[in-house]
Amino acid sequence: MRGLIYAFLLSRLARLAWSDAWDPRNSTKRGVVYVATADSADDDDDDVWVQQGSVLTWYYTYTGRPAPSLADSELDEEVKLQLEQGARFEHVLGFNEPDGDASTGGSQIPAAVAAEVWIRQMEPLRRDHGLELGLPAVTSAPSGFTWLDDFVRACDGRCRGDFMPVHWYGDDFEGLASHLGHVHALYPDLPLWVTEYAVVQNDLARTQEFFKRQRAVHG
Repeated sequence: MRGLIYAFLLSRLARLAWSDAWDPRNSTKRGVVYVATADSADDDDDDVWVQQGSVLTWYYTYTGRPAPSLADSELDEEVKLQLEQGARFEHVLGFNEPDGDASTGGSQIPAAVAAEVWIRQMEPLRRDHGLELGLPAVTSAPSGFTWLDDFVRACDGRCRGDFMPVHWYGDDFEGLASHLGHVHALYPDLPLWVTEYAVVQNDLARTQEFFKRQRAVHG
């Protein structure tokens, strides 16, 4: 649910290089999102995830060195610059909870505006750089589905996504499973990436039970 001050989010999503010691039993789905603070440097934090023996196969941050805003930067140029400087990423995430209020971490962007920006800034990333695009990651509230419907309508066939990022915050595993089933039913041709999720306001025992169940099903 963590958001950015930027309306648009370029997320560095890195696939990690593994040593021969990597345990193949670790799920390739396992990754992490982390938020840099004023006391940490992104480059130093990145080293944690790529170190030998890590159980992670991917990570992303809420920055794009820095994350470009809609008002003052072209995303295509930022990505081109990073690739020329040797950055390794294959995917770009778009809007973070555009249906959500800024006070709760949402980017609070009208669907019609998001569609225009997607066509102008996101589509060239696939065409010119071969990157895969994650559709806007809406909240798990009903407003999220409404926003996505409006976004698709405004795009009029000109916005393409390669996968669907999913955010979910709730009480139990059944709620997560139900939400994923609903998203899959609406977008059956897109892989689902659960990029934010948590059980909220639960004690340790219930949180551990949730983790065990989702791991048994999803890896």
